[in-house]
Amino acid sequence: MTELIEQAAPQHTAWIIRGEPASTGYAVRLGSGPTDESVVAPGDWAVVVGSDVDAVTIVGRILRIRSDAHGRTIYFDQAQAIDPAAPLTALGLTAPSAPATRLPWGDFLRVLPLLGAASPDAVPLIQDVVYVRDLLELSVRDDLLGPAEGPRELIKDMSVRDRYLVGKLAPRHPGDDQTAQVEPASAADEAGDLEEERTASLHEPGAEFPSATGRVEPEDDALDEIDTTNNQSLVPSSMGLTFCVAPDVQALAVEARWGRYERVPNDEHDITKTRRNRQTGREEEVKVRVWRRIPCGGVVSLPLVDGQIKPSTPDADQPDIRLQGTVRTNAKGERLVTLFLVNGQLEPDDNKDRAWLFQPEITVEAPEDHGDRSVFRRRPSNEVVVDDPERDRLALIYRNRLEFAVGHGVSVHADTTPEEPTKAHRVRTEIIPRYEVAVTETPGLDPRDRPAMRRMVDEGWLDMTRLAEMAPDALREALSCLVDDYAVWIGEQKARLGSEITGFDDPGKDVIERCEEILRRLREGMGTLFADPKALEAFRFANRFMAMQRVRSIYALKRRRNEAVDVTTLNVPKNRSWRPFQLAFLLLSIPSLSDPTHPDRTKPVEAFADLLWFPTGGGKTEAYLGVAAFAMACAD
Repeated sequence: MTELIEQAAPQHTAWIIRGEPASTGYAVRLGSGPTDESVVAPGDWAVVVGSDVDAVTIVGRILRIRSDAHGRTIYFDQAQAIDPAAPLTALGLTAPSAPATRLPWGDFLRVLPLLGAASPDAVPLIQDVVYVRDLLELSVRDDLLGPAEGPRELIKDMSVRDRYLVGKLAPRHPGDDQTAQVEPASAADEAGDLEEERTASLHEPGAEFPSATGRVEPEDDALDEIDTTNNQSLVPSSMGLTFCVAPDVQALAVEARWGRYERVPNDEHDITKTRRNRQTGREEEVKVRVWRRIPCGGVVSLPLVDGQIKPSTPDADQPDIRLQGTVRTNAKGERLVTLFLVNGQLEPDDNKDRAWLFQPEITVEAPEDHGDRSVFRRRPSNEVVVDDPERDRLALIYRNRLEFAVGHGVSVHADTTPEEPTKAHRVRTEIIPRYEVAVTETPGLDPRDRPAMRRMVDEGWLDMTRLAEMAPDALREALSCLVDDYAVWIGEQKARLGSEITGFDDPGKDVIERCEEILRRLREGMGTLFADPKALEAFRFANRFMAMQRVRSIYALKRRRNEAVDVTTLNVPKNRSWRPFQLAFLLLSIPSLSDPTHPDRTKPVEAFADLLWFPTGGGKTEAYLGVAAFAMACAD
């Protein structure tokens, strides 16, 4: 007898979501409001309409949902943009009355072909690498810092301190010293100023950094939790920042936010797990420990009056969580403010996580009624002035990279506007900082690049295979284009000193002299190349080797991706060309590698050791490989 088993059809859910696309174009932002959006889940499908237009702009499958205090962001893994937007009336759909409204699955399948996709499987998978990278960053941030499940999440069957590894402020122990000190403002430059800031009547912000505090102790009733008694972590009980404010500002708005977690009583939840009873040996269902996150914090007004900042409580429900610090005025009339968020709570005997602060953040802005919101200025340095030419050169080179704030036990971020990059309108702490590193592109590909660089690309003078085969006169012309343009560029920078660039006369002259020394060495490399036949042959070998290496590396990558490819189709100039700095780096190395008696090899004190300072992906490895190939050819 054959037994027939009827399998349940997979459950599909679709929604009409009203919101605005995020900057990536593959996510949508929902505002808060009355809705049944709480049951929207990953794997569901969504038809997205604009916040003020009843027309479909995106259809996609939900990958993840990320919540914060102001709403939710929905991210898709499959998505198709609808351009032009399709009116709901033309699709036979009713405009949603809430941010998220259920759409019957049959209606979703009916309208999908009208939106350009025959079926859900026909909606394309998102391949945008930047979007995928951003999703990975969000996942790491949620996993390490949280709150991963939103501002009122539940942490189940584990300690909150074990769940999140960063962004924690520990409570005080009963025996902690209460006669503490406020950390002085980092911009203080006089001994008297420092002494005035030394004393504080409350818990010292920053005092715990040189010692091991905040030790994670196992709770008495922590059944089956990980024993962390050997975790001697350095967990501070305060964090803060120092920043500089314009002279005309009399007060600031300081917003402090954090999460605290309260134990959910067992009779208020039904979350269980199966475990073996230690006495009977039988498996039984027991309720797990559950923590609920409670968003905390608020905004306080900070008068900019010199001296110690009177401790204030951003959240009236937690009077032991305080903002405190110092304010001082420098010679320019600017206010130098040091501000700390301090966890002054005592650690309880049980349920200790409830006295810890998680995901803390301080945000500082000008008051709403202040006309110019960009009130933050470049933070002065308090370091002792010393005769350090390297520091002076760095100050010149990075003169437009302004530091508006410095963190104490935490990173900081300043928000500026393109119109006023020398001023910031907001400074805030950042537990996990992020920075977008610009892609390093080959000069000459953009019409706005220098004419000489465009010529090198157009003439094929960066093509490794061609450089390996060029006659000496043609090779000299190609390399001279690079070196001579560098000389022109040096002249342009020299003309900027004293006119466009002021206040950096001595370090400017120093930098120009170093550039001229590089120019001399580049010309020395060219001279060696054409005076020494062995050096010229090694140069040709290095170019042939690097061209082969580049093409084969691309071929291997495509094969690992299971792409059908012929290596001959990859052997084209764009796949085997130098970046100009790589070719220059090779020219710098030629004299010392070709001549064993060169001063760079016989006089260590006077020798040059060149280091390439580029972000990842800029081409450092290939430059070093080119030099290595030349060295191997010379040693043959």
